[in-house]
Formats: sequence, structure tokens, C-alpha cells
Amino acid sequence: MREESTDTGGIGQLDGGVAEPTRAADSREEILDAAAEAFMARGYSGTSITDIADRLGSTKGRFYHWYRSKAQIYLDVHRRAMEMLFEVVEPIAREDRPAEDRLRRMVWEHTRLMMTALPYQRVSVQSLDMRVLVTNQDLGEVRAEVIALRDRYEQMFADVIAEGVAEGSLRPARGRLVTKPLFGAVNWITMWFEPGRSGAPDKQEEICEEMATFVVQGLRKEPS
Repeated sequence: MREESTDTGGIGQLDGGVAEPTRAADSREEILDAAAEAFMARGYSGTSITDIADRLGSTKGRFYHWYRSKAQIYLDVHRRAMEMLFEVVEPIAREDRPAEDRLRRMVWEHTRLMMTALPYQRVSVQSLDMRVLVTNQDLGEVRAEVIALRDRYEQMFADVIAEGVAEGSLRPARGRLVTKPLFGAVNWITMWFEPGRSGAPDKQEEICEEMATFVVQGLRKEPS
């Protein structure tokens, strides 16, 4: 199937001049939200630009005002998913607190975002291999950026774990190796979490607490 695309209009340029920045940002965020929901529901191959426009309640022209192709917005959904995680988790990693405490809170907040930003995070978790989307240099650069963000995010957890080992609160462990099962467990929430059944705030907090305890207890150093 040929991907819908167009060459009309520049990315990020508004017709008839420059619009008020907040309004423009809100418009693009709405398109990203609709795309994330569509990709979550139908997958990349099953989603068309018409599907995204229908979720927006607008024409495809609004989509093409910001994006040239489906692949481009798909990668932007991935990028936004990672940005959400960094915005919440990175400040915790930098706090002047014991590493074990920081790790617990990092896992807690990561888990919360798996549920509260489910469309973005499920698309990101389900679609780790994006090589098929790289059809030109621009998309290749975006994909490389997303992969670099993932690596830096994983390293952030590995560094905190290493600090916990040095402090003596966590058992000796190879940080980057340990992050594999850590994220395997936490990210899988996007596969089984159902907002209609387990989406109440109290249930979400319970899930966050259980996951944070599971991770930290698995890494905690046993007393001699």
C-alpha cells in the first residue's frame, strides 16, 4: 500500500503567517494525541492519515499542515513518548538522596506514565524496530534521535543502580544488564493495563507501588 503523503507546506509553518505560539503548539499536540490513539488501536500498517484526521474531527489538510507522511508522525509519537519520561524521571535521578530511594521513585513514576500516557507508551513499547520506516535522511535522523534518547534513559537508571551498589544498599549488579529485565517488567504494563477496568486512580497507585517494590527488593543487598 502506498503511504499517503504530500509536499505542500513546510513543516511547522502556518498558513497566512505565524500563529500565536501556544495555539500552534496545542494544535500539533492534538494531532500527536490523535495519531498515538490511532496507532495504538490499529497499529502502524493498519492506520491511515484519514484515520488520524477522523479522530481529530477534521480534514487531512490539518495533518499535512504539520507532517508530510505517516512515518514522520509515527516517529514523532515515539519521540514524544520518550520526552514525557525524561520530563518526569530525570529530575528524580538528579536529586541529592540515597540511590535506592531515587530508584524506587523513578520506577514509580515510570510505571505511572505507562498508564496515564498509555497511547504514546504502548506505541513506543510495541514498535521498537523502526528500520522499515527509514525512507529518507530526515526520518533516519529522527529515528537515530529516538534511539539515542532510549539509550540515555536506560543509562540514567543504570547509573542510579551503580550508585546504589557503591553505597552498599543494592547488591552488586551490572547496571545496563539489570535494566533489561527492569524495563521488560515495567513496560509490559502497556500490554495488559486496561483503563476501563484498572484505570481508577487508586488502582494505578497500587500498581505503581507494587512495581517499585518489586524492582527495588529484587536489587536490594541482603544483610550479612
